Amino acid sequence: MKIMENLQYFCGQGQAIQGDSEFESNFFQLMKLRGKDDPKLVEWLDKATDKYMTHDIQHEIITIMAHLDQRDIIKDISTNVFSIIADEYIDISNQEQLTLCLRWIDHEYN
Repeated sequence: MKIMENLQYFCGQGQAIQGDSEFESNFFQLMKLRGKDDPKLVEWLDKATDKYMTHDIQHEIITIMAHLDQRDIIKDISTNVFSIIADEYIDISNQEQLTLCLRWIDHEYN
């Protein structure tokens, strides 16, 4: 649960999760910080065989959380009025960027 909570925190804040190495990453540093209050977490972090700290697993967890959020939004929108606004532009590095804005009104007119 602490892994998912940490990933939710970083995604919600828009902060980088990975660093130059696994042990210098923001994610690992936050896990160590949270381990000060939970000795079992420090013990778990010291194990070399755990794979829940890898970048692939972290990305998979983030993808699952994103899909859950998308399903909640789609469920909320499915019975209401909505609009989609799309804007495409080329940034300074000559890469195309697409921005989508989704607006809808819920049952309480919010």
